[in-house]
Amino acid sequence: MEICRRNDEIEISELDPFLAELLRQIPASANPEGTPAAEKRLFSPPTSGTETEICAEWKLYVEPELRRLFQTATETVAADLEQLNGNEKKIASTLRIPSKHADAWLSALNQAMVFFKNLSCANWVVGRRVPGIRPASVPAPLT
Repeated sequence: MEICRRNDEIEISELDPFLAELLRQIPASANPEGTPAAEKRLFSPPTSGTETEICAEWKLYVEPELRRLFQTATETVAADLEQLNGNEKKIASTLRIPSKHADAWLSALNQAMVFFKNLSCANWVVGRRVPGIRPASVPAPLT
């Protein structure tokens, strides 16, 4: 695999099918719905809960915008990944990400990381939940 900046794109060439499949899992993995611990971490209030008015305003005004921004980033990544569709059996593929999409990729990767940090690795196999296993505990708050 080779990563370089070419013109106004980030190009990942010689991408083998396994890595391409891992990349295809980013949009689904970045979705925290149904995983309360990940949602709690992504949409945590600005205070410890003692300032109820501030927390209520946060939930009313800030959280919906965060959700929209996260969703938009995930949609951008999913659209960029469409170029890998149909290449599942190729020995190597090339992914070209417009430089202007870099922030969306960082956001989606961060969301996926938060999601997976809130689960034990044994719970997931390539983006699919293994039934009967519960999420791991919520990590300590960021300082």
